[in-house]
Amino acid sequence: YLHGACGDIWPADKVGANITWDEETLGCEGSGGVTECINENEGAIGYIDAGHGINADLSEIELENQDGFLLSSEEASANGGIAAAEGNVFPLSFDEDFSNVSLLNQPGEFTWPIVLATYIYVRKELTSIEDPNEKTLLKAFLRALYTEEFNEVCVEDFGFTLPTETIRERALSAIDTLLEADGAGTPWTFEQDTEAIIGAADFVISSKRDSILDIQLQEVRGDAVELEEMLRKLNTELATARSETESLRERLAEAEGEVTQVKVDMVSSQAEYGGGDFTESDEQQLRAALVLSSLTFVFWMAWFVMRIFGWITKS
Repeated sequence: YLHGACGDIWPADKVGANITWDEETLGCEGSGGVTECINENEGAIGYIDAGHGINADLSEIELENQDGFLLSSEEASANGGIAAAEGNVFPLSFDEDFSNVSLLNQPGEFTWPIVLATYIYVRKELTSIEDPNEKTLLKAFLRALYTEEFNEVCVEDFGFTLPTETIRERALSAIDTLLEADGAGTPWTFEQDTEAIIGAADFVISSKRDSILDIQLQEVRGDAVELEEMLRKLNTELATARSETESLRERLAEAEGEVTQVKVDMVSSQAEYGGGDFTESDEQQLRAALVLSSLTFVFWMAWFVMRIFGWITKS
């Protein structure tokens, strides 16, 4: 556009995929990169997708179109100037040559001079697709591009302009004739509003369906919640066990102290009252008492471990 509109200022060597730019220019890639360069460099001028620039609150420069009118892309869009760039440049049939199609600097009072068309190349020969149902799926996808339920988001979120009805009809006609030679395969449909039973049938594409990955993810999340609850209960049980174990240890220590004290008292009593010596039999009886106390503790711990194991197995 710049070379065509003012070739004496913008020479031909500044047109193409590989350009040697002046050292004072800034190399910025993508709409986001250009936006950042403009915001960070006062007085910078850049080329960016109109919808992106408007959403980023950048100041727009007015351009002079072929008919000599200065206007912004917003003004052009509000007056149908984007779609007006279509003019008569498209072939009557969309399976013809597009190499000379250009929407740049087309005539019209409100026509925006820099307009590009979004397009998709589709092979006319589809023998590489063996499954006929895959061919009809391709056809359904292509037709969806011209359906408001799917392309309106491009207008709302990105500032795109939908093609005129004439261009839309030509595109749909080319898509419909794409698979005429085969005539096989089941057509695919889209569920927009809830259609009981029908919406769950084969060859129906529905946003209301969950993919198997979503279902599996929900199941994993449910299992994770159950495991967290099991872990919480187990931690509670273990904390209780630690407390009771510590209590038993204290009781065992007290019992050992009491046995030792009894032994000392018995020896003292015998010495005081002239009784016999503290015999080996007396010591064995005391040790038996300690063993019984220890066995009680061991049996209690065994019961607790079996209880925990049984709870985990049951869960």
